[in-house]
Amino acid sequence: MIKATDNSVGMIIELKAGDKELDSIALKALEQINSKKYEEELKDSGITNIYRYAIAINSKECSVK
Repeated sequence: MIKATDNSVGMIIELKAGDKELDSIALKALEQINSKKYEEELKDSGITNIYRYAIAINSKECSVK
């Protein structure tokens, strides 16, 4: 985790690799962010504006959710 000095914005990025169905993989990564409550540490630090990004990649393409 990288913390901002002003604690105004937090960002969670989950990366997944896959061969096919990148949109589906990215959605599953977003579900993982939510189900495992990755934002809790940021919230505990007083950060309320949290961006969540799920990125699925293969050798030539990517999907971002």
